[in-house]
Amino acid sequence: MKKTLVILMIAVMFLTLNGCGANDSNSQNEVVDIETSESTSSDDGITVESGSSSEDVSLKDYGSTEVESTDEASSVSESKSSSEVMSDFIEDRNNTQYNPGSLTAGEWNDNKNFEYFMEILNDNSWYNMKSHWNFENWTRYEFKVMNEDNQPLIGAQIELHDAQNTYYTGYTDNNGYAVIYPFLDKTFIQKPQLDARISYNQNTYEIVTLDDNYFKITLDEKANKVDNVDIMLMVDTTGSMADELEYIKTELSDVISQVNKENANNLNIRVSANYYRDHGDEYLVRSFPFTNDIKQVINEMNEQYANGGGDYEEAVVVALNDAIYNHNWNEAAEAKLLFLVLDAPPHHTDQNISQIHELIKEANALGIRIIPIASSGVDKDTEFLLRFLDISTNGTYIFLTDHSGIGNSHLTPTIGYYQVEQLNDLMVKVINSYVK
Repeated sequence: MKKTLVILMIAVMFLTLNGCGANDSNSQNEVVDIETSESTSSDDGITVESGSSSEDVSLKDYGSTEVESTDEASSVSESKSSSEVMSDFIEDRNNTQYNPGSLTAGEWNDNKNFEYFMEILNDNSWYNMKSHWNFENWTRYEFKVMNEDNQPLIGAQIELHDAQNTYYTGYTDNNGYAVIYPFLDKTFIQKPQLDARISYNQNTYEIVTLDDNYFKITLDEKANKVDNVDIMLMVDTTGSMADELEYIKTELSDVISQVNKENANNLNIRVSANYYRDHGDEYLVRSFPFTNDIKQVINEMNEQYANGGGDYEEAVVVALNDAIYNHNWNEAAEAKLLFLVLDAPPHHTDQNISQIHELIKEANALGIRIIPIASSGVDKDTEFLLRFLDISTNGTYIFLTDHSGIGNSHLTPTIGYYQVEQLNDLMVKVINSYVK
């Protein structure tokens, strides 16, 4: 009988392993510069060109990788006492080999595929996502800020305002590029007419009347060399993350080490790793300040384990509030990157939704890019919220895939073709894309 049972178990394992590892196609889409339609210049050191943006990519250029998912959320593990979980955690860590490069992931940037994104939001299947999270108004302004030597002006502040109010503030990235959505949670009988105020090197320039959606700004300024980078990790450590948390910690530790090693001679890199659970758990947010001591961050990370939670939703809004308001982000940082690692949404309340919009507005005002990393358990509602977070802060969307065979099933996002990569290498590539 025992021999028969062993044979059956081996057969099941063989079938399971052969069911993993399907490859996704990757479409290389060349982005071609488009000449702008209008140009105005003046004697005060500013040239403004408006017209079409080369960032938009049409939906027809992509094939969908969307698949139907029968389980929108993984089951939440039962809560144990801290001592029981800690004992299990130590035993599991001692008995398991966690190597960097184990987890697989993909990336999708909705700002670079904006027409595709809007066609999704206007599709009957996903149209309700806008009202569900109150991201209704997708009026969009793009800015490319350069100097006369065609060098990007990094960290140029852009304020969109009318005669009475400043509606939104954003900052240019390492390519001199910024996208601003000033009215995401707003409805108007008549949309306000906005102007733009651009500040760089303590000089201020005005663009009167934004009557287009794309502007190339040329300023008579010397490009500053900026070498400061802030990287924050905000990680869900509730019980439902137990299937992947130890692997994620290994990947994040490797990412921090790689980025620091590659850029230590050129960049001043600070890291803050933080952890959150839910109301009623051992802690809501376990918060650590920014530091240059990479070994300290990794040591603190190794002490974390999964427990608590209970219901599906977690304290995501509390975590974001702590990340944005309770840390000393470097004003002079070339890149401020907030990686949000999670498998569940915030509690869907009017107060939380309103606060999410305020947090996005503040993140933009500080120049913080939110980059979600969606783990197993993320459902469609959560996917779209995470994509709303990243697109509105000029971030990008990272999602774990089933190709590693680790953890519970991962939801395939509603996107075009993407390349499956190792999570640690993908994160390093994303970080470098903001600093090089």
